[in-house]
Amino acid sequence: MRQEMIYIRTICEEGSFSAAARKLYVSQPALSVAVRKVEESLGAPIFDRAAQPLTLTEAGEIYMRQVARIEEAERDAAAQIGDLIHLRRGRLYVGATQYFDSYILPPVLRRFCEAYPGVEVHLAEESSALLESSLRAGSVDVIFECRETFGEEFSYTPVFQDHILLAVPAPFAENRGLEDRALTWQMVSERRHLDPALPPAPLERFAAVPFLLLTEGNNLLERAGRMFAQAGASVNVRMSVEQMVTAYNLARAGVGATFASARLVQNTPAGELCYYRMGSPLASRQFYAVTRSGRYVPYAVRELIELMRQTYLRP
Repeated sequence: MRQEMIYIRTICEEGSFSAAARKLYVSQPALSVAVRKVEESLGAPIFDRAAQPLTLTEAGEIYMRQVARIEEAERDAAAQIGDLIHLRRGRLYVGATQYFDSYILPPVLRRFCEAYPGVEVHLAEESSALLESSLRAGSVDVIFECRETFGEEFSYTPVFQDHILLAVPAPFAENRGLEDRALTWQMVSERRHLDPALPPAPLERFAAVPFLLLTEGNNLLERAGRMFAQAGASVNVRMSVEQMVTAYNLARAGVGATFASARLVQNTPAGELCYYRMGSPLASRQFYAVTRSGRYVPYAVRELIELMRQTYLRP
């Protein structure tokens, strides 16, 4: 990408010529001259200099859209050239939640790094609400999500089946009388929650229990609301947090009840919690590897997806 494009993009990001000059290690007059030359060639100003911070003019927005296309084309070219040398070196940018990075990806990444030691793997750990934006912006190559539908701009491949349990602190009075349904940590480790003969939790019984749920935009929050609605009840939210792992650890401390993945439970030391199987189909989540439609998918991404499928979708 040409130097003046980098200059203008940095000004957009920093909001001023002075801040961009400091970040780029160039003088502010030199930066101004470079931008002025581009504006003269376009015949229109790129920035509204009366605005603070600086904003793009309509012409500037058109210019930056073209810059984004050039950046994308350069990334695609680099990815394809990298594939030609059989992943002896390169970079892989993966976006996922803290739960996925901590409990699902490790065995897959171990195999990947053993097979391709020259590839740098970068993990962008974000809430599910932000993952699609990162993929759309091109800051990651692949994300892992469990949405029920995806737009045409995305391609997706199933890689992992997840099961959600209700986790309630054992001292809570609402657990009394449900001994035939409650599971211990050991029972979840033995996958007893997958037994269809086990009666599910009556969610309406827990309507008054304080819950620890995820923030707006997270898939699990939306599922929790729908499961309670199916039970004809509403959820009593005590606290909202960004990550399921955080909510689960707070539940283990007795702060409130939450919904947690069975795999998270299995891989976390036992706490004073009662676990319940959910009767709703919403408690089963299909995770997908998601990439951008119409863009070249690097071999590193394809190989990571295949390793994920081999690890979790074995017959």
